[in-house]
Amino acid sequence: MVQTTTGKKSIIQKTRIGSVGIGVFYGLLAAFNLKRGIALLSDLMNTEEYVFGSILYYIITYAILGIALLLAALMFLRVAKEGMPFQKKNVRLVRIIGILYFAIAVVPALIASCIAKEPTLLTYILSNLHSIFEGLVLLMIGQILHYGTMLQQASDETL
Repeated sequence: MVQTTTGKKSIIQKTRIGSVGIGVFYGLLAAFNLKRGIALLSDLMNTEEYVFGSILYYIITYAILGIALLLAALMFLRVAKEGMPFQKKNVRLVRIIGILYFAIAVVPALIASCIAKEPTLLTYILSNLHSIFEGLVLLMIGQILHYGTMLQQASDETL
């Protein structure tokens, strides 16, 4: 029993350390995303012939991606603090991030196409097709975490 308790503490400690690193990494990615988005917008605004729909598309895309990255950073920092990844709050965050990836594929293209009246909606969506697949993967990971949370709760109740 002592070995199991020590093993569990070791796993929790490793989870905390790894989660801090990943959380900081996602925080840095969010900052880099903001910097890159601002630089791109500044470049687009300085060109002689810029298209309003394209600028709006990039603003919305970078904003949604920044929110998703910040949520991921917060989730990993929460796991680092609590040491337990299988919690309802984390499942909810993973699902929200998955939905945001779907939104990256569709929402910016839809809004930019409607406002700028550009017939390139399909082109925008096809260029972000990977976001739809990433969203699906994250939603599946959310389901796996949900199952893990149920198992964790059942294990905690039996002890």
